[in-house]
Amino acid sequence: MSSPTPADFDPVTLEVIRMRLDSIVEEMGIAMIRSSGSPVITEAGDFNTALFDPAGRIYAYSDYVQFHIGSGSVAVRNLIEVIGDEPLYPGDAFICNDPHTAGASHPPDTNVISPIFHGAELVGWAQSQAHLLDVGGMTPGGFAPGARDCYSEALRLPPGVKVFERGEPVEWVRRILLNNVRVPVPYWNDVRSLVASNNTGIRRLLATIEEFGLQQFTA
Repeated sequence: MSSPTPADFDPVTLEVIRMRLDSIVEEMGIAMIRSSGSPVITEAGDFNTALFDPAGRIYAYSDYVQFHIGSGSVAVRNLIEVIGDEPLYPGDAFICNDPHTAGASHPPDTNVISPIFHGAELVGWAQSQAHLLDVGGMTPGGFAPGARDCYSEALRLPPGVKVFERGEPVEWVRRILLNNVRVPVPYWNDVRSLVASNNTGIRRLLATIEEFGLQQFTA
């Protein structure tokens, strides 16, 4: 049974906001391309960007690699479940790539997920995912057909690993990550490009909420 339509429902405003959200996720992708040095991102376009509501439902997703939106959705929902009532702050970002707990199709597909706050209220999540050049494990690039178990394939990052806190890198996490990959400089630059993509989405979404008002946007 469908929900009743509100008396003040405005289909024009709904469509304007929907198209705005589509534009935001596309701009997130542009930010990632321009800040990454990896040909997997800049040339192959093997990534996705998306915005979610506080419960992990999709607001909008880009049309780069749409297959990734399934794994991105799993990553966001599982992150919400894992962190529970842990404190969150503007500028936080979580990283994950584990196919068994974060929904990634394979270990190189790495998610960065950031909370979006309007004042003190959590209004959504920005999510960016890309295939990174190397993620550790027994063979370069994260493809390990000779692996006997998942521990040989790559460094496994489950949901809930905070890589940025209040806009600054979590240094001990950064050190662990870079000590376990073969190309630490390109790897970290790509992680930063995923954060930059999320930051772009956060700025644009908050500007949209300011324009239309939180109550109307939420409705």
